[in-house]
Amino acid sequence: LACKLGCGTKLTRNELKTHVHTCVRRNIPCEYCSKNFKFCEMPEHLKKCPKMKATCECEVYVEMKCREDVSQHLEQDCGKMEETCKLGCGMKLTPSELKTHVNICVRRNIP
Repeated sequence: LACKLGCGTKLTRNELKTHVHTCVRRNIPCEYCSKNFKFCEMPEHLKKCPKMKATCECEVYVEMKCREDVSQHLEQDCGKMEETCKLGCGMKLTPSELKTHVNICVRRNIP
């Protein structure tokens, strides 16, 4: 008999009963996001799972958080992602600080 999960393995009826628990195409839950994936697809999923633990190398955000939180941190307030004020005052700010800084920058109304 062929494996019902589609891995292509040929088995006897007795082997099939135990094979479904070890088949590479069996469904297993991700330990981070709890979604089900085929066992053989799990390594690829873990490379991008938004709930998997991650850290940022900056001094501010070193504790373990889930990948989606670290992504948000990098986009908004990571010290490693500082940008120089585009209005020309020379201040280096995180992306979220830069959004409010442009309203109060000393160079705001200077042509």
